[in-house]
Amino acid sequence: MDFVDRPHFLVPETLLRGVPTAPAGARDTTARSNSSLAEAPWIGESFLLSLVVPFYNEEEMIPAFFSAVIPALEAIDGTQFEIVRVNDGSRDGTLRMLIGMSNENSRIRVVDLTRSFGKEAALSAGLDEARGAIVIPFDTDLQDPPGVMQLLVAKRREGYDVVVAKCVSRRTDSFLMRRAD
Repeated sequence: MDFVDRPHFLVPETLLRGVPTAPAGARDTTARSNSSLAEAPWIGESFLLSLVVPFYNEEEMIPAFFSAVIPALEAIDGTQFEIVRVNDGSRDGTLRMLIGMSNENSRIRVVDLTRSFGKEAALSAGLDEARGAIVIPFDTDLQDPPGVMQLLVAKRREGYDVVVAKCVSRRTDSFLMRRAD
C-alpha cells in the first residue's frame, strides 16, 4: 500500500470513528518535518501536533479559548504542539491580541489574511502552514470540548490513519440548529 505525502487530518467533534489503513508497525511517510521532529513515527511516542484555528472578530473569545485549549494540549502525553492561528481579516482587536500571544509563546503562530475570505479559506491557509505530523482543525467558539483532542490522538495511536468524529447531540444548540443537521 502506498502512502500519500500529506499530514493526517483529524476533525474534532465528539463521537469517534476511524478505519485502520496501514499495517501495524508501518512507518509514516506523511509526517511533516521540522527542526525538532524530523522523523515522526507512524504510531510513535513523540510527535508534533498542529492545532489550526481560524479567527474572525473573536477578540472577546481569545482569552477563554487559550485558557481552555493550551492545558488540553499539554495534557496529551508524548506530544509537542503548535497552534496555527489564522486571522481572517478581523476588524476588531483580534490580530493585535494574537500577535501579542505569539510573542509570549513560541508554540503559537499567526497567519494574517489581508481581508475576510471565509472560514474555509482561513482553515486552508492554516493547514498549509501547519508543520505537525497530526493536524487538528478547531473552532474558536469551543463548541467542541478541548479534551476531545486527546481522544483523537489516542485513536491515531491505536493505528487509525484518519480519525473523524461526529457530534451526536449538542444540548446547547437550538432546535433549529439541531434540525439543520
